[in-house]
Amino acid sequence: MKILVLDADQGHNKRVTQSLGGDPKTELIFFDQISSLIETLNGLPQFEKSKAELEKIIADTNILLNKANENITSLTTAKDAKAKEAAMSQADVSVGKKLLDEVKTFDAKIKTESETKTKLEDVVSKKKAELEAISKKVLSSEQKKCNVLMVDRAFLGNKPLDWLNDFRSKITLLENKEVPIAVLGYNSELEYIYSIMVPGISDYFIKPVDLLLMKHNTAKLSGKTMEADDKVYEIQTKALVKVLSIAKVIKLSEFEMTAQVRSPFNPNELVELFADVFNMKKGERLLATCKKCDPDEAEKGFFVAVFSFVGLSPHIMNEIRKWLKIQYVNAKEKES
Repeated sequence: MKILVLDADQGHNKRVTQSLGGDPKTELIFFDQISSLIETLNGLPQFEKSKAELEKIIADTNILLNKANENITSLTTAKDAKAKEAAMSQADVSVGKKLLDEVKTFDAKIKTESETKTKLEDVVSKKKAELEAISKKVLSSEQKKCNVLMVDRAFLGNKPLDWLNDFRSKITLLENKEVPIAVLGYNSELEYIYSIMVPGISDYFIKPVDLLLMKHNTAKLSGKTMEADDKVYEIQTKALVKVLSIAKVIKLSEFEMTAQVRSPFNPNELVELFADVFNMKKGERLLATCKKCDPDEAEKGFFVAVFSFVGLSPHIMNEIRKWLKIQYVNAKEKES
């Protein structure tokens, strides 16, 4: 999995590394400038361009090198012929001297061509070394693909949707055109998060991020799943939660909720959860995005939706975990 992070906050980048950098299969790359990020999202085309230029130089130089070899062969043949002719003309001193002078001329030309050949061979050798080095930087199709992009709120300006549209327009590599984007920010107010979660933004993480929440949601965004051991608590429940209307919770963890709902939700639709079920203050709200919504096979007229929590601070995450722990322990006691 390849995760790119656009954030000049070096201190918080260390926390992101704590959350996501432990997996050897995860490549985590940080940027503090949009230009270098765009180059990476486009597959670092400058390396491909440099590689093509080097390959052309080597090919063109090899043509000249072959020509030099042909010239040396031709000159050597002509020289040998003149030398033989000179040897056969010993009786006529003037003719022999003239032929020997021509042999010397051929020697000089051969020397020049040999020097040219040596220089060309040196060029080919150096360019091949450069080509080998640059080829290691050229990415394969799989290496070019980015699974998740995280962007600090500061880069979005006052109009997140305009920024997003402009940003995506600069991505030319098809594989990364629709890369899932999560925003990082310190503001935890719901109305603020609403303003950030424009169409095309998949998640919002409150700084300092909850390590497990980031790990879980990032895996979800990339189409992967967390290992079971990474979840703290997950319970089966029949609690009711208000999601625009009353919904029956089927399964609940600190990261997501599966619920039976009366109306379908669209993928990535942002919804409010009134959080009484989590033993929080009455009327307190949580945000979530719908990750999946299918007809309920067991009960006609209902749907089963999976919601992933958005914009939860570490404090709220801890409160949810406390509540889940109580429910988990109670359930285990009833089983025993």
